[in-house]
Amino acid sequence: MEVKVTHLDQVKFAIHSRSHSIVCDQPAENGGADCGMTPPEFLLASLGSCAAFYAVQYLKARNLATNGV
Repeated sequence: MEVKVTHLDQVKFAIHSRSHSIVCDQPAENGGADCGMTPPEFLLASLGSCAAFYAVQYLKARNLATNGV
């Protein structure tokens, strides 16, 4: 697995992995243009999506409902 982070401007970064790209930035009060989520928001999004993915996989393997996960 490889992720490349490139500094774009001020406090804005581009993150690339495989064929996907996202932008990380800060809100205006932190010197950014608010073009993307902040690093802590990405961390929470990553943890939340990881937990949700494995929860759904667990439920699917046991033929249980996955709606509302």
